[in-house]
Amino acid sequence: MADFGDLRAPIGLDVLAPGVGLYLGSVLNSINPFAVWGVWLVGTGISVTHGVSRATGMVITTFAYVVCLFLQFLPLLFLSMAIKQ
Repeated sequence: MADFGDLRAPIGLDVLAPGVGLYLGSVLNSINPFAVWGVWLVGTGISVTHGVSRATGMVITTFAYVVCLFLQFLPLLFLSMAIKQ
């Protein structure tokens, strides 16, 4: 029997590290070509609309992406720590 996990194409970095665990696997799965492209696109948009350098726009966008990634999977981190105990 197939579940919904089988329908998702594995395009994230979790393909490179298959047995890393629930939390780290989910974080690595979120880093995929579409996310990188989105960070580049938003960083370019920030640099154009706010008149800053492109590097500054990329740094701001990358920092925001990493913080949001951590906040998104924070409950999963607590769950994975509770399962280990």
